[in-house]
Amino acid sequence: ALDLHYRALEFLAPEHRKVCLRRIFAAITSLLGTLDNRAGRPGEKVELLRLEALRLRSELIDAEQYFRKHAERRAQLSYMAGMVIGIVPLLVLLGSVALWADVALDEPFLVALFAGGIGAIVSVMTRMARSSLTLECEMPRFTAGLIGAVRPFIGAVFGGLMFVLIEGNVLNLWPGGEQPTFITYAGLAFIAGFSERVANSVIDTAGTTIAGSNDTLSTPGLPQQPSQ
Repeated sequence: ALDLHYRALEFLAPEHRKVCLRRIFAAITSLLGTLDNRAGRPGEKVELLRLEALRLRSELIDAEQYFRKHAERRAQLSYMAGMVIGIVPLLVLLGSVALWADVALDEPFLVALFAGGIGAIVSVMTRMARSSLTLECEMPRFTAGLIGAVRPFIGAVFGGLMFVLIEGNVLNLWPGGEQPTFITYAGLAFIAGFSERVANSVIDTAGTTIAGSNDTLSTPGLPQQPSQ
């Protein structure tokens, strides 16, 4: 109970901290009241019955679950705030690259980077809405915010990687030879930033393609073709 008390003081917002501490205090009051009553009766053992001990343990477990629920939500909000803040330097970086390279902001590569970052943010928002985003409940707010600020950059890297692999013909998603459009690059980059599973699948496919090409080039008796 004392350990939970200290953690509630450290990691809960004031309104949730108050409720958690009251639940802990209620369990302790019940424990001490029961023992005090038995201490005043001559010849009676001053100890809890098994069912009483189980009930008090259940009350502390409920308080622990309440703490974890709201401490994790607090970490998630800090994580989300970090992502919103992290998208700002990403925009500044993309604008600086466009200005330095003298290209338009609607350049497909820059759009793929931005779409990947937005996809990463939407992914986290969706997981929060579904209550499937799991974070360490006792993570400091600054650490959660810092990790969240990096997330848009990770999505941007995946979005840019998708563009590079398609543009470099490592991934052939259009067997008919049609060229991908501006919207296509943006959509695929968003998906890559949104789903890490898709990004990992794309990387694995690209690795298999490159490895297969190397095996073909090194096979004796076959004409050696220059690699693109």
